[in-house]
Formats: sequence, structure tokens, C-alpha cells
Amino acid sequence: IFRITYQWFLKIEDLREKMLLDNAETQWVPDTANNSFKSWISNLRDNSISRQRYWGTPLPIWKCDKCGEYDVVGSVDELKEKGAKEPENLHRPWIDKVSYNCSCGGEKQREADVIDVWVDSGTTSWNCLDNDPKLIKEWFPADLILEAKEQTRLWFSLLSICSQIAFGKNCYKNVYVHGMLTDIEGKKMSKSLGNIISPYELIDKHGADVLRYYMCRNNAGSEINFSWDECRIKERNLRVLWNVHKLLIDLAKENNTNPFGLDEDLMDNILDLEERYIFSKLNSMVKKVTEHLDCYELDKAIMPIEELFLELSRTYIQMVREKSSVGSKADKDVCMYAIGKTLLDCVRALAPVVPFISEAIYQNLKEEFGFEEESVHHLSWPSFDAQKIDQELEEQAETSKNVIQAGLNIREQLGRGVRWPLGELVVASKNKKVIRAVERMRGMIKKQLNVKSISIMEDLPGLKTTVVSDYKKLAPAYKELTAQVIAKLAIDSPETILNHLEKEGSYNFEIEGKMISIKREDLIIENIVPEQYKEGKFKGGFAYLDKDITEELEGEGYAREMMRQVQQMRKEAGLQKKERIRIYLKLNEELLSMVKRHENDIKEKVGAEKIELGDLDPVKKHEFSGEKKIRKERFSIFFDKV
Repeated sequence: IFRITYQWFLKIEDLREKMLLDNAETQWVPDTANNSFKSWISNLRDNSISRQRYWGTPLPIWKCDKCGEYDVVGSVDELKEKGAKEPENLHRPWIDKVSYNCSCGGEKQREADVIDVWVDSGTTSWNCLDNDPKLIKEWFPADLILEAKEQTRLWFSLLSICSQIAFGKNCYKNVYVHGMLTDIEGKKMSKSLGNIISPYELIDKHGADVLRYYMCRNNAGSEINFSWDECRIKERNLRVLWNVHKLLIDLAKENNTNPFGLDEDLMDNILDLEERYIFSKLNSMVKKVTEHLDCYELDKAIMPIEELFLELSRTYIQMVREKSSVGSKADKDVCMYAIGKTLLDCVRALAPVVPFISEAIYQNLKEEFGFEEESVHHLSWPSFDAQKIDQELEEQAETSKNVIQAGLNIREQLGRGVRWPLGELVVASKNKKVIRAVERMRGMIKKQLNVKSISIMEDLPGLKTTVVSDYKKLAPAYKELTAQVIAKLAIDSPETILNHLEKEGSYNFEIEGKMISIKREDLIIENIVPEQYKEGKFKGGFAYLDKDITEELEGEGYAREMMRQVQQMRKEAGLQKKERIRIYLKLNEELLSMVKRHENDIKEKVGAEKIELGDLDPVKKHEFSGEKKIRKERFSIFFDKV
């Protein structure tokens, strides 16, 4: 600070010009904050650097009490050269006692002011390096500074000013600007309003990781409207990540396999579509996040990681549920390999944001699978393989998820859970991309919706479409011509109108010399679906589920529900997945006839060494038993551990 005060009296015009020149080479996130900074610097004026305070850095200016001459002193050595006695402390009150003789015969005494604290802040960039030339050469200027947007005219400005005066250049290369914390309605937090949230309150409820996770996700430069609901969502998401790692450990124990010890080349050669999809998402994530962080777009770097581990849990693990439990050894290995690699790279990428849960997960994996590195924070940043990124596959998977969601919505309307199979799904679309996506992802859609077949066509046979004018939309636009417009739309066929809308985006015609342009939103369009089907809409088309239930489908549904209830009883009995059982199911005659054909499936899914089905009580007593109900049907489960 002594050295910088020497040069403070540079011409403000020269300083302003140099600051703007160097700022053009500085990256601001968001860029809008740069506009505010440039505006402030462009209008920069001379300003006082001293304050009349007791605490603070003493102003290093001495004035003669006789001739009024000033000295700006740059060091303790210079003070001693002028004949002053070195004080025991450079702060007040000790520095106030330091004086020396002036050439005119008067006495020079220090001006009583202290330096403005913002000048202290402005010199941080090299003072934090102990003014060591070697450290300054290595670490100056800083790669990144980060503060609230109000600092464009405070800390950011003073850092630049002080650095220009002392070194003739800027002291930072990149600036990240965040907003201020407000309440959910955007009001400033204050004690008088009673809307203050303590960080410790959030930490006590949801943990330090949730605090970091939630705050880092907010858009750069924008105010942070605090929401407890959003914090709960972030905690729930982290629990998903935690559960994925527990699942991986359970699968590895079940199969006596180390997923991180598998031959990568061998695994990469046997990947199915679902593995190629999740690895494409993984490599896309690493690429996106690396690019964001390289540009210091910190707020954009978290969402791709979150999307991936949620996709891993909600889509990939659901897709391979059967393959990972009853598939071949190669099937199970490739599932564990995919989950393990995706999970670990997610944890590595998330570690700077949520260090505690990332470390806890890593330590559990380290203990289970023998990792060498002591901590997740010792691992290198994950790398991506561009050849494994299949953008078309990712887009097709998104389309398939839209179809699946439409199908699940139909199931909910029908009151038929996904464990109960349905005969047919019809996907109707004229969009070639949608058709290609459903063709490629047919297997995934069938599994997720539990349907026996999928038909793809442009229109559902027997479907009728009605087109009715929306008077509320047409009347304000066409006024006295509204009745004629409605009459014209009633005469023309729905097919003609819809064909024009699809190809041209509007249906155009002329009435009394005025051009009429009808958009889709001006109409009420409804499909009359054949009784056999129930309709659901998705982006790019329609999904139709066949409502007809055969005895075979009904029997499979009951069998699946029985499997679920047996698994629940196993869990309540404290059995591990790898432990085998002998089981007897007592069913009524109707249920027995429907379920009998699925006996082997039940046996395999519940981990049974032996299974019997009958309509009488078992001959011998069993260790575990219970009466269950599926819909209106009652049945009993009896089993022993082998």
C-alpha cells in the first residue's frame, strides 16, 4: 500500500483508458456484468483514498507544520533515511508518534487519516502473495475472481485500479459475478421483514452439500430467490446418487464381481443399445462440463452432471433391471461395468460442488473395490471419448422417453399398473425422426411400458378427427366476418384443414376480399379413438394402448404381483438376494389356472431352488408364511431358507 500511494496521482484519463483496454481481454460471466463495469470505468472520476477513522492502514503521508511540504513515504527504510525513529508497530497510535525534521526547519508529522479499506482490498492480489517477486511472477494475475454484482463498482474496480497503478496491468483474467440472496418473492432479506435464512439453518436441515449444490446452480449475475422446496429437491437428488452407489455394491456382492476390475476392451465389445446410450450421455456430460468450466461458466456446469446421474437411475437402471438380475454373467457384468463407470465419473465431476457425499461414496467404493487413491479429491478430472458420443441415439432416447411417458399416463388413466402387461402399443406419427427413434428403441419401450408388441404407423386405423372453430379466438380477429369464417371451416373437411396446417402451418382462404389465415390454436381439434384403444399425446405423435385384456395377460400380471410380494416378504425376513429359498404358493383354482404357466418365471425371479403351486394348505410347516391380496384375490405364501 505504501508503494501504491506513491503513484496514486496518475492522470485519471490515462488510468481509465488502460483499464478499459485490459478489460477487453478479460472474460466476464455473465457478459452483462461487463457492461456495468465498463460503464463505471468510463465515468471514473478522482476519488478520495483516505478516511478519518482510527482503525485501518495509516495514510503514509507526512506534512511539514511550517512550510506545508508533503512526503509520501514508501517504506520503513525510507522513514529511517529521513531521520525518523522506527516505530514498534506501523499502526495507530504508534505510527502517529513518528516525526522527522523538514529542510525548512519545521517538523513533518503524519496526516492522521487512514487509507480507505477498499484500497486494502484493491491490493489483495499481490499482498496475499507476501509481495514475494517469485510468487507474483508465478501466480499474478489471478485466473479467477468471484463476487456479487455490486462489486463491479467496488472490489473489481479497486483491484483493477490498484493493479494498474502498481504493475501497469490488470490483476485478474476472468470474473464470475453472482447475485444477492433474496427470499422466495425476490425481496431483500432483512431482520425487520423476518425473512432472513441462516446458512446453518439450511445445513442443519439438509446438510452442507445441499447448501453448496443449491447455491452453485443459480444463474450467474441473477438474484438468488431462496426456496426451501428447491433445497428439498436437491437433497432428494443426492439421495438418488447415494442409492445408485449402494445398488452397485449390492450387485457386485451378489455376483462376486469387481465392476472396476473388468476388462474394458471386452466390455466395450459386448455393449447393448442401452449401454451405448448411457456411455454416450456420460461422454457428452464430461465434454459439456469441461467446456463450461474452462470458460468459468460455473452455474452451467452442474446441470449436465445432475441430469446424467438421474438418467442413470431412472432410465438406464430401469432398462436393465431384468438383465442385471436374471441375465447371463456377461449381461450382469456389462450392467455393473456401465453403472460403475458412469457413477464414478459423476462423483469425480461433482466432488468440487458436493465434497462430502462424493467423498463418502468414494470411500465406500474404495473399501469394496480396492481403489488406490486415498480420496476422490486426489483423482484427476474425467476425460471424454468423442467417438462414444452418439447424438442421434441420445435424441432418439429422448423421443422414446416421451412415448413411454405418454404410455404411462394412459396406464394411469386406465388404472392398470406397469406390472400388468398389455397387448399392443400403437405409435402414430408422420415425423420420420420419431418413426426411426421408435424403431431403434423398440425393445426399451416394450420393457418400460410392459407391452407385448409395438406397431408404428402414420394414423391409427378407425381414428376420426373433428375440427371445431374456437369462437373466442376467431371473434376478436375477424369480428363481423366471424360467422362466415366458422361456416367455411364447418363445410371443409377436417382432413383438408389439418393437411394445410401440417404442411403450411396455417389454413388460408379469402372471404369478401379479405385473406383469412387460420392457425392450429384457432381450432379445437379432437380425435375420436376406436373403443379398443386409449390415446395419449407426445411431442411428434400419438400413443395408443390396447385396452383389451386376455386371460394370458391377466395371468402374467398376477404372477408379477406375486413375485413382488414374495420379494417383499424375503426382505422383511432379512434374506439377502443371493440366498435361495423353497416356496409353496396356495392359490384358488381360478388363480392357479392363470398363474401355473408362469411357475418357472416366479421361481427364477424370487430366487427359489424349488417351487410348488396348489390350492390346498402345505403338508409341512414353513419358516415364513403370510396371506396376501392382489386386487380381490387372496393367496398364501410359504417358504423356507435353503
